[in-house]
Amino acid sequence: YGFDKIDSSNYKDISEAMKKMNKPGIYDRILRDKCRARYVLPQAGRTDYEKKYMRPLMWINSIALLNDPKEIRSKAEKIGLEIKGLDDYEMFIRLQLEKWRRENVVGMKTVSEKYVKPPAKDKAAIIFSQFLNGKIDEDSRKALYYYLKEKVIETCQELDIVVAIHAGVWDDFRRLDPRYNIPLFEKFSEVEFDLYHMGMPWVRSTAFLGKNYHNVYLNLCWSHIVSANMARSGLLEYIDIVPINKIIAFGGDYHAYSFEKVVGHLYIAKENVAWVLARLVDDKRMTREEAIEVARMWFLENPLKIYDLS
Repeated sequence: YGFDKIDSSNYKDISEAMKKMNKPGIYDRILRDKCRARYVLPQAGRTDYEKKYMRPLMWINSIALLNDPKEIRSKAEKIGLEIKGLDDYEMFIRLQLEKWRRENVVGMKTVSEKYVKPPAKDKAAIIFSQFLNGKIDEDSRKALYYYLKEKVIETCQELDIVVAIHAGVWDDFRRLDPRYNIPLFEKFSEVEFDLYHMGMPWVRSTAFLGKNYHNVYLNLCWSHIVSANMARSGLLEYIDIVPINKIIAFGGDYHAYSFEKVVGHLYIAKENVAWVLARLVDDKRMTREEAIEVARMWFLENPLKIYDLS
């Protein structure tokens, strides 16, 4: 925007400059021209993006957490399906994921939560019938959610769809422990899980999830802006522990429209990665050429491969 700093004397002028730039073409100017992003993975619960480089993720809860029987019947009718029981809804899940796949969806998103074993299918079928009849209590609703969440993940395994998982950082972060996902990693061994935010503050535990489970990848989404020092120290240890083809160096997963911040966040991420790799070169752990290749893998090649982008 033509300003060297931000302070009380110019923040209004900067705001005006940002408003003037906020016109058609801003996505291309910021994300493609400025950030040189090859692809962008929006997570705003929609698939109708005009930009070919936008490949969305959808929320698992949007089809696993049921609240209104009329709503799910209406959604199913749109794809020519009548919901009479659990088998019908499982078919709806599959058809919906197949539809999203055709609409360039590359992943499904969920959050870390304490693992609860889902009910058996016959029990889940009874609960689902209660839901359709509007006679379900909260404990039964939760049990049905745990069953359907795993049904969605199982379908992702069949359709080769990545499952992204928010871990750590926000609110009462104890409920977002990345280690809660271990039963899912083991049960769905053919699903590729993209674990977000370095699991902050469980950065070291997260490293061993990436090391010990072949289907778990580590994403530094937002990590650089949460704590640059934690991101740097974590990456230094990840080099020792995690295969370099299992790390994604940069990303963000928020709904706000202030996406201009992507530029600054990317700058911080590049500084952090450069700092880590320079130290490894100085310590003679790798050559300069190897460091450049690692940076290319972390920022570009790994996410392209993990999400099967072409």
